[in-house]
Amino acid sequence: MIYCHLKQEKYDEAAQQLEFLSEVSQEQGKGSDHAFLEAMIEWRLRGNKTEAIRLLDTALNLHIQQTKTATSNLDFYIKLNADFLMELAQEYLVHCGSKPKITSAGPPKHLVKAIKLLENVTK
Repeated sequence: MIYCHLKQEKYDEAAQQLEFLSEVSQEQGKGSDHAFLEAMIEWRLRGNKTEAIRLLDTALNLHIQQTKTATSNLDFYIKLNADFLMELAQEYLVHCGSKPKITSAGPPKHLVKAIKLLENVTK
C-alpha cells in the first residue's frame, strides 16, 4: 500500500504508513524493501538526495545479505527478486539528473551501481 501511495504521489500518507510499519515491526529490524521505501520518501517528500542514496545503498546491502541465505537454486532466485532489483536500479537512476557531467569527473557512483544492478538482472 505504501508503494501505491508513492506512485500516486501521496507522499504524506506513504510516510505515515511507513512510520506506523516501523513502529509495529521494530523488533524484526529493517528489511531491504523498508529501506527502499524510506529512500523513496526521503527524496520525494524531503528532497534529500544524499540521505536517499544512503538509504538505497542500505537497501541494496540488505538485499544482498538476504540472497546469501538462500539454500537452493530456486530459493536463490526467489530471494533475488529481479523486479525489486529493477526498481532499485530505477531509483538510483532518478538521482543521476538530466544534465551531462564533466567527463573528467567520471560517472556518479549511483549510476555505476544502477548499471551493475541492471547487468546482474540481465545475466
